[in-house]
Amino acid sequence: MSLKEQIWSVGLFVLLGLALWVFRRLRRPTDDFQQSMVARERLAPWARQFEVLVFAALTTGSAIGAAFIFFRVLCPILHVHPMLTGASALYFATGCGLAVIPGSLLASNILLWLIPPVRLANLKATEGLKVSFWTANRGLLLASAVTVPLGLVLLAMCLQPPWRA
Repeated sequence: MSLKEQIWSVGLFVLLGLALWVFRRLRRPTDDFQQSMVARERLAPWARQFEVLVFAALTTGSAIGAAFIFFRVLCPILHVHPMLTGASALYFATGCGLAVIPGSLLASNILLWLIPPVRLANLKATEGLKVSFWTANRGLLLASAVTVPLGLVLLAMCLQPPWRA
């Protein structure tokens, strides 16, 4: 890996780490966050495990679909053949994750809401709290409005890496 590529690689993770740290510092003291943590603790263990399983399945499928679209559809249309080595591989994996994970979270939440036993377990966990299914997903939708475009920018950088200029 060249020095330029190393700087771009380290810079990506420094910026992402800084953004995550700022987000956590701003989010932690909010009442909504505290109540969602209480609801998560109240949720039945079987429901929590089922939610993780559904999220993992949807994320895996979405990531495979995104990689297929990237390599088999987008690259041939643009007549580009990216070599995913070094920083390009890091940018692809990070961009794919930022673009796929919020959508998978929203899809899994909607799917879980449609399953009556899981919905009842979630309603029971949020009883007496201000947080609800809709307020939690509203926050997730707002967060995905930032992460998905950022992920798409990182994927675009794989097609024309600035460190190779």
